[in-house]
Amino acid sequence: MLECSGLSKTYPAARRGEIQPPALSDATVYVRRGECLGVVGESGSGKTTLANCLAGLFLPAAGTVSYDGQTISAPGARRRFPRVRGIQVVFQDPASSLNPLRSVGSVLREIIRVHDLRPKGSAQARVDELLAAASSSGWPSRARSRSSRG
Repeated sequence: MLECSGLSKTYPAARRGEIQPPALSDATVYVRRGECLGVVGESGSGKTTLANCLAGLFLPAAGTVSYDGQTISAPGARRRFPRVRGIQVVFQDPASSLNPLRSVGSVLREIIRVHDLRPKGSAQARVDELLAAASSSGWPSRARSRSSRG
């Protein structure tokens, strides 16, 4: 479960003495296991700031973020590295943030290896399972640039 309460974030002002409005003010979110959260709003309304605070990429000015009952982000808290397992931001433009020369299989293998999701030597078997479950015949060897981004 992912939960945030009273989350606020203000970025530093560009000039000394300038008053900066909050990018995010008093946001409260509760997402149960198996649920998905979509955030919609105008440009500059704080969607990306909320996502970055929920993922632990930004520390909030006020409020807390909890994941599976454990506080992962709060004002003045020490940043945790590596990031919280189970939370990932999907950026607005994946074409500019993902390497088009890498295959889907190699990206999945790296994620499994970096996060120790399977014992050593068994990552490829899990990649094969995932790709089969997605009915993605031929994807492990296909570069991302030739795959659908939808």
